[in-house]
Amino acid sequence: MHYNGFYPPRKSLILMTEIKVKEKKTQLKTRPAFKAGEVVRIVDSEKNTTLVYTIKKLKKSYDGTILYLLETASNPIKILFYESKKSHLEIVN
Repeated sequence: MHYNGFYPPRKSLILMTEIKVKEKKTQLKTRPAFKAGEVVRIVDSEKNTTLVYTIKKLKKSYDGTILYLLETASNPIKILFYESKKSHLEIVN
C-alpha cells in the first residue's frame, strides 16, 4: 500500500506515541542519587570500609545502571563503582 505524501498511516502514529511515553517513564526511574563533587563512602555488607571518596563523574550504562567514577584524596587511582544489593554509597557530612 502506498501513501502519497509524507504521513505514515494513523495506526503507526499511535504506536510511536506509546513508545515515547514508555521511554519517559524509564528515564525518571534511573536518575542518579548523587552529584559530581559530593563526598561519599562505600557501605558494603561484607567489608567495613572507612575510605572517603569524591565523585568525579557520573555515567549511565546501556542497560540504565548508573556508574560512579570515585577518587580518594590520598590515592590518585580512580574506582568505577555501581550500586547493588550488597553495596551502596552514603554521603559523608
